[in-house]
Amino acid sequence: MVKNSFFAKFENDLPGTLGFHNSAVDGILGLLRDKSLRPEAKEVINALGEELNLNLKKIKAAYEKFISNMVGHPMQQEIDKQTYELFPDSVSNISKVHFIKIKIIYEWTSSFWKIADSSWNSIFSTFKVLSTYVETAELYNTIYSSYLTRVFELNIDTKTLLSRIEKKYLCKIVGAFPRDNEVLVSNLLYDEELNYDYYSLFPKDSGMGQKTVAKPFSGVPKKKTASDDFFFTEIKGTKEWNRSDSYVLFVKVDAVKAEEQKFYSSSFITLSPSDNVNINLAAAMVRKNAGYQVATRYNKMISTLLEYATTNILKKDFGNLCEDLDAFLYHIGPVVLWNIIQEDLTRRDFGNCHYVDKNNIVKFFPENIIKKHIIDFWAEKFFDIQTSRIDSYINYSKGVAKIRDIYKQLFENAASTRKRNTNDSLTLEEYLIENTGKFFGYRRAQVFRRFVNENLWGHLSEVNSVELVNRFSKK
Repeated sequence: MVKNSFFAKFENDLPGTLGFHNSAVDGILGLLRDKSLRPEAKEVINALGEELNLNLKKIKAAYEKFISNMVGHPMQQEIDKQTYELFPDSVSNISKVHFIKIKIIYEWTSSFWKIADSSWNSIFSTFKVLSTYVETAELYNTIYSSYLTRVFELNIDTKTLLSRIEKKYLCKIVGAFPRDNEVLVSNLLYDEELNYDYYSLFPKDSGMGQKTVAKPFSGVPKKKTASDDFFFTEIKGTKEWNRSDSYVLFVKVDAVKAEEQKFYSSSFITLSPSDNVNINLAAAMVRKNAGYQVATRYNKMISTLLEYATTNILKKDFGNLCEDLDAFLYHIGPVVLWNIIQEDLTRRDFGNCHYVDKNNIVKFFPENIIKKHIIDFWAEKFFDIQTSRIDSYINYSKGVAKIRDIYKQLFENAASTRKRNTNDSLTLEEYLIENTGKFFGYRRAQVFRRFVNENLWGHLSEVNSVELVNRFSKK
């Protein structure tokens, strides 16, 4: 659910971009203290309590602390200090300096984000009171549209940046600095094989919607490309057999943005099957726009499902497929991964959103948001993979052959079970499809659709098509 409005700005000015928190606090305080407000509105505002002011002040203080350590001379001092502490007996080089910078950026941004995200969630809950009074409803709408929506987008993009660092360098926050528990520390360790350049976190032309800004050229308009209108996964293979639509997952940029607005305005968002209870109109009216508070957890839920699916496909569902498992995961493709996540959420009935429209609760499944998340996941996962690994037909064919053998074995075992249980009128195929989870496993079934020609569930149409490849491949 990444929106480029803030995320793209992080590349060139992380401290300045996070400064929107400070601007939002000042703007909100200005609106709350506006002398033109009617006495009735001021009375409602005064009743909000001191907690609101404390949270607003906490954000300003956290940003002031962040900015005083992350720019200029203080930042350079911290780089020099940590370089000496972590590499006392070795010669400093650019890789080690970049490592220290990433470490400082990760820990200080995590420290600020933790305070800001928690404080804004409390502020949002407090401000909901304003929307329930006629005297302050218009004020709430102004604050909401001018500041709160943007702040929550910024928090989501900040968490995305931190998650990208965690995935790339396999690190996490493990505690706080002994003398200041607001400053978090990580377990990030130096590896000379890794690229710690901060700008490497922002890959260009990766199918993630990130685009290099073109310089003006004599008034000639820039030619519009597919990346202007779509998010999509990049084709890495160069052979005829590894360039099919199975490797392309795409979604329209406008569709993602429209769906995000529905998501943010939702009253209920189910993060687990148990969240489906107590969804009613009365509660939904009070909980409008709850999506902003849930977005971070929703992203985490989808990330967890993706990691769980990809790990279990390679280690549990299809063990020892081939020598290069990561390359074969690329061949399984983002379309299969989308089908797995969609099927899991639909079958277990969670991941849905519920928003109020004309006094009715509308339920919708945010498939465009989830597709965009998978596209981002895919771009990060295979950003550095070598083309030679993707083009290895020996690795590919070995994996496909193993998958087909597994399908044949599972089918025969399931058919034998069916022969012992003929108390219904189902055909063998109907019986096996109805018991997919029991005999094959839902993840395996989607992979079988990709590689097994005559399977129970129907072949993926993308396997034999190159329409999307021709549409989205870089010329």
